[in-house]
Amino acid sequence: MPDYTREWSAQFLDQGGAGHHAQGGLFKAQGDGATDDSTAFVNWLTAIPAGGVGILRPGATYIVDNVDLGALGKDGVTIIGRGATIKKKTTGGTYGNSNVEHMFRDRDGTMTNFTVIGVTFDASRASATNGDTVSPFFFSRTNGLTFIDCTFKDGIEEGVKAYKCQDVRFQGCHFTNIRNNGIQCTNVASDSHTGSVADQGFARWRILDCTFDTIDDGNNGAAEGQGVTFNSTTSAVTGEDVVVARCVFTDCIRGIWTEFNTASTQGQNFTFVDNTVRGSISYGIGVVGVWTAVVSNNRCYNIGSSASTSSETAAFVFSGSGALKSRDVEAHGNIAIDDRGGSAEMDYGFRILQIEDSTIIGGRVRGAVIASYYVDATATDCQCRMRNPDVKFRGERSSVQSISNNTWTVVDWNQSVSDEHGLWDGANDRIGEDMLPGTYLVVFGISFSSNATGRRGIRIVADNGTTERTLAEVNIDTCSSDDWSYAGAARVDKTHDEWIEVQVFQNSGGNLNLRGADAVFVEAHLIEGSE
Repeated sequence: MPDYTREWSAQFLDQGGAGHHAQGGLFKAQGDGATDDSTAFVNWLTAIPAGGVGILRPGATYIVDNVDLGALGKDGVTIIGRGATIKKKTTGGTYGNSNVEHMFRDRDGTMTNFTVIGVTFDASRASATNGDTVSPFFFSRTNGLTFIDCTFKDGIEEGVKAYKCQDVRFQGCHFTNIRNNGIQCTNVASDSHTGSVADQGFARWRILDCTFDTIDDGNNGAAEGQGVTFNSTTSAVTGEDVVVARCVFTDCIRGIWTEFNTASTQGQNFTFVDNTVRGSISYGIGVVGVWTAVVSNNRCYNIGSSASTSSETAAFVFSGSGALKSRDVEAHGNIAIDDRGGSAEMDYGFRILQIEDSTIIGGRVRGAVIASYYVDATATDCQCRMRNPDVKFRGERSSVQSISNNTWTVVDWNQSVSDEHGLWDGANDRIGEDMLPGTYLVVFGISFSSNATGRRGIRIVADNGTTERTLAEVNIDTCSSDDWSYAGAARVDKTHDEWIEVQVFQNSGGNLNLRGADAVFVEAHLIEGSE
């Protein structure tokens, strides 16, 4: 970050209108929101020396179009524009999809150590067409970029589009109403580079205390829509050393998404901490194809929408592909809550698949439609542990259930009294198969109508649809004429694709009713989940 305590020899673009300037020439910028100031900007930036400072007039709106920063080749320039707006030229502006239509661009990688403070960038989205490559900034292999307290709004593409850039920092910036991505950081084979900077992958990114609002591709997630995205589509380079912290994402398709799908080009050393994601249509935070990541103390609220084009929605995704699994991911203290009740759309709190050698602990999930945790068989050598003592399900019978004679019968829990973490499979009246594998404490109570004939039994079973495993069983050979009741608890281990059933038995000589209400119940408390 520049030393703002030093004496500045500043170049003012204008001081209140045409012809007003301080030091260095007549730039003739109008700043009236109507006049094309592109030429004035080029002249002004040319006049600012390496390591120098340029200042914009507060309250001014400058119209610019297609300014080539790379042609200037400056190092260490700082632009200060608190209260100033730079807007994309509409009538007669440059539009298209050739990566040269941006408001400002550096395809040569020569505008190094460039800092912008306090400026609002308006990309004039209403004048663009879907598919136009019009972003406030496009950089290719440009290093040393800093944006502080800037606003990027109304864009048809990205807020900032960066190919293979290193040493980049965003602090306290705001991104709103942008179609593709708020910030796109990517490695691509065809990176539009026209300079002589050697090929490189992105590295050392810091995105801190920023907000992202309404980042939406207009296709419900079929294309883009990430607040922040890191990805790679080339096998030549990789990406590493990224921190996103204390940011807020509201009504995006996805909040934070990083994805590497090419073998041997995994992302490395990603840290996502203390971020908040609200109302994302598809996903909250995703880590795909990354080696070494820390995802901690993030909060996702009301993720998912029936309009999403994704096959499922989830607050957190830890995944990879057949060619490239994620590994060494540490996730702890994350929260996923959907409090929309009957209109909840968050399928999963956590989806964990194609990942290895990772630890995911201590998460809280509430309101998942399908399951709080889904851990696929492709996740290997991982530990997934819930340490919350309130992770539980309690089911009851709302009415009597007739139990056939001399047959083990599954109890239907047709009333979910408490389901804090999406454990209940309401379609089948059982504790769902997608609950986190691990060790559970199952507490149960059973009560039959009075009958002194025959014996009674109860057992806990893990079932995968093909085979059953009896985890605990109790049989009582002598019954009284009074109602027969039994309560107990069992420590049970559940593996992939199994659900937990409570089965009862009676051989009184005919059907016998299992009583309803709170006399017949089951509770499942997760002690430790692991994979």
